[in-house]
Amino acid sequence: MQLFYSVVSCIGMAALLMLEYIVKKSDTIVPSNKRFFRLSIWTVVVVMAAEIITTVFENAPVSYRPLHIFGNVLGFSLSPFVPLLIGEAIDGSHKKSLFAFVAAPVINLVLTVFSVWFPLIFRVSDENG
Repeated sequence: MQLFYSVVSCIGMAALLMLEYIVKKSDTIVPSNKRFFRLSIWTVVVVMAAEIITTVFENAPVSYRPLHIFGNVLGFSLSPFVPLLIGEAIDGSHKKSLFAFVAAPVINLVLTVFSVWFPLIFRVSDENG
């Protein structure tokens, strides 16, 4: 099952990278919106890579625990930014009032980083499984 999940994720990443190339070469997208589209695509690719890392090292020996934790931190901290980036790319207004929407993902990012030491968002057991 782990191999299947990794293959499907790699296919998804390849599709996203093709989309990134199309967006990069597009002349019809406003440059500021294009930046947010590309950033959202790369954020999803990084989150997918983090999920693969977490899946691969989930039941690995304890010596691989830092990689499992790294995958959890990366995935849980970046995921909430994806809808904001896509919304900004679609709307394109770049309003300063969006600060209120950014506050929750930033708080999530901080809590996720602290989850390495305290089980606030996620927990990796000492046995790493």
